[in-house]
Amino acid sequence: LRTIRAVQLLLQNPEGFAHNGEKEIVRQTSETNADRLKVIADYLPHRRHAWLFDAQRSWAQECFDPKFWQAYNDASPQAWSSIILEEAPDVWSFPMLSSAFCEAL
Repeated sequence: LRTIRAVQLLLQNPEGFAHNGEKEIVRQTSETNADRLKVIADYLPHRRHAWLFDAQRSWAQECFDPKFWQAYNDASPQAWSSIILEEAPDVWSFPMLSSAFCEAL
């Protein structure tokens, strides 16, 4: 419980945990983060495919190529070897994302 409280205090007031020379860095980082969060908030209404920004849904099985999904589930060297293709010397590829997912990007 003390650790959770300490983390909560740190997140609420990071400058309180910074040494004198670090306070300016923490302040600048906080401002940068606030700017980043504003950009994200401003972008939300303009998303064409909102599901891409849903961490649980965007990494669902239908987002992956069936061959990749099968190799992932098999989790064996043979399964992975079966989908890897050497395109050129030391250049390897494998199908990972589904066409639907790529088109939504």
